Amino acid sequence: MDKRVQSGLFFDGSAMRYAEVEHGSSALRLHRLGSCDFEFDAEHAVYRGGREQVNTIQEALLDVFSGTACRYFTVVVPAAECVAFYSPLSSTLSDDEAKNHLEGEARLVTGTDEPLALTSDAVASEDPDGEEVVWHHVAAMPQAKWDRLADVLGVFEESQFRYLTRMQAASRIARQSKAADAETVQLLVGRDDGSTELGLVVGRRLRSSEVAAVTDPADVCYHALAEIKRSGISLRKVSQVLLYGDEDKDLETELAKLVSPSVARMDPLEIIANAPADIKFDPGQYVLSIGGAL
Repeated sequence: MDKRVQSGLFFDGSAMRYAEVEHGSSALRLHRLGSCDFEFDAEHAVYRGGREQVNTIQEALLDVFSGTACRYFTVVVPAAECVAFYSPLSSTLSDDEAKNHLEGEARLVTGTDEPLALTSDAVASEDPDGEEVVWHHVAAMPQAKWDRLADVLGVFEESQFRYLTRMQAASRIARQSKAADAETVQLLVGRDDGSTELGLVVGRRLRSSEVAAVTDPADVCYHALAEIKRSGISLRKVSQVLLYGDEDKDLETELAKLVSPSVARMDPLEIIANAPADIKFDPGQYVLSIGGAL
């Protein structure tokens, strides 16, 4: 199996966090990991800022990825910049038919006739009436916004670009963790400005997720219980709770009361074969950039 190198980027306020991961036949190896701090809001700049700020970000990208062999770059986007939903598709559909169906559904969800840029992951399959149906986790953003992001990445010639939601990126790490097996149920909780992402990873699949416009620990726990119930999973089957994003000790305390398993910050270096043994930084701040590189 050929080795493939992929990179993930996440813009968080004035910081740009990046990771470059080599996908070998049996292990993931880290090539680059770090962050750049700008004197302006880099997150705002890549989505709606001025040309001068974008130029500065592009110069930083060329610097940190100097000499890279990577040709696959992913930007992890916050929930406020896209809309995510789940959609069932018949396995008999052609690629073009599936694409047209998802685009039509995205227009209904977003309520716009403007062109959209979509990304999707197959997350589960079922066979209710003798015909396989595959569920997809879909994200949609205005094509103009994606074109802007692609322009930022355009400094990498002859490369392919995509975007993922925060939940899609975080779930990629949970699905490859040591704890993940066919029976494992993991509750993912991601805090962001003004909202909280909740997702259930069952085995090695993202079963369901939502973005709730709440941050109060009690409200987050209420939505977590609702997400678990909606998925038809017993609370007792949740084996662990993994947190990412903004740190909130009060939320960790409330979640520990809610479920009996361990509540911990997600450590993305757990799945990396050559992770440094002695680190002097919080690995949790790189969940989304490493997840984007998977």
